[in-house]
Amino acid sequence: MKTIHIVGGGITGCFLAYFLKDQFKVDLYEAKDKLGGLCSTEYNMEGIPYQKGSHVFYTDEAWILDILNKAVEFVPVEYLVGINPLFDLRYYNFPFDKYSLDLMPWHWKEAIRLDLQKAGGNTADNLEDLVTNYYGKTIYEIFYKSYFQKMLNFDGAQIHDIGWFQKFLRPIEDKVNYFPEKAYFPVEEGYNKVFAYLTRGVNVHLNSNVSRYDFAEGETVICTGRVDYFMDREERLPYIKFSFDVDSAMYAASKPDTVIFPNHTPFISITQFGKFFPQHEKNIIVKDFTDGEEEAIPPLGYKISPFNSNIYFAGRQGSCQMLDMSDCVKQASVLAAQIKHKERTK
Repeated sequence: MKTIHIVGGGITGCFLAYFLKDQFKVDLYEAKDKLGGLCSTEYNMEGIPYQKGSHVFYTDEAWILDILNKAVEFVPVEYLVGINPLFDLRYYNFPFDKYSLDLMPWHWKEAIRLDLQKAGGNTADNLEDLVTNYYGKTIYEIFYKSYFQKMLNFDGAQIHDIGWFQKFLRPIEDKVNYFPEKAYFPVEEGYNKVFAYLTRGVNVHLNSNVSRYDFAEGETVICTGRVDYFMDREERLPYIKFSFDVDSAMYAASKPDTVIFPNHTPFISITQFGKFFPQHEKNIIVKDFTDGEEEAIPPLGYKISPFNSNIYFAGRQGSCQMLDMSDCVKQASVLAAQIKHKERTK
C-alpha cells in the first residue's frame, strides 16, 4: 500500500489523514507534543479547559458536522464578537449593526451616516479601499486601520489579498452575526477527541520536525505547515506568530465572547470561554499577541510555485490563505480526492 506523508498535525493535516487513510498508509508528522495546533483543547493549572483562540466551527454543511459528531457532540452556539476602538470599556458589535451605531458618540455617528450615503461597494484592490468603499472612511479609521496594522504587520493599503475579509462586510442591520453560517462547538469536551478520531489508524509522529529532504524522491508529501521552512528557502516569508496570555476569572455572560482591540493596546483580542465549558465555575480569559512562537498568520497573497509534482501544500500556513476551520476541511477533502484520482489513473 502506498504511503502518504502529511507534515503538520493541525486541523487540515488531521482531516487529510482522515480522508486518505482508507486507501493509503498515512504517516502524520507534528512538531509539537500533541495534535490540533491552536485548536487543541488545553487545561490550566486549575484543570479548566480553553482554546488558544475561539475556534468555533462555522458551517451549514451537514457532511462536515456528520464527521465531527462521530468524534464528539457539537452543539449550536451563538458566538458574539465585539470591538473596542478606544479601550474605554465600551464595545460595539462586530460586524456592525444599528444598535452599535446608535451607541457611538454623536460626531462618529453623524460622520458614519454621511459616509454610508455614498458607500456600499464591496470590491477594491486592497483592504483599506475595500472597507472604505463599503462603510466609508470614518469606520475604517476608527475600527480597522490600527487593527490591520497590528494583526498583519502591514497597512491595509499594502494588503491586496482581500477575498478572505469580504465575508465580514455586511449591511448595517438590526443584528449581524460574526459569520453568516451557524456556529458549533464541542461544549464541555473540547476538540482533542476530534483529532484522536480523525487519526485513528494513522502513524502519528509527535515532536517531529521534518523537511522535504527527509523523504525519498517520488514520495507523496503534503505540507500543511510553513512553506518557507519546508522548502528550505534562504529568505523567510513574513509569517506572523502569536503568543497567548492565559488567566482565569468568573464568566461574564453579558460580555461578548471575544472583544477585538484595534487600538494601541499590545494585544489584539480577549476571548472568554465560560460559555463553551459551562461545567466549570471559573472561566478562562485568553489575550492574543502577535509577538510569539505559536502558529502563524500566513503571508497573504504569496503564490506557491510547484517544484515537485509529488509535493502538495494545504491549510492556512501551507497554502498561504486565511481559511476558517470549515474551509480547511473542504480544502482537505478536495485535495484528498485529487490525490486518490491521480493514483488511480497512473
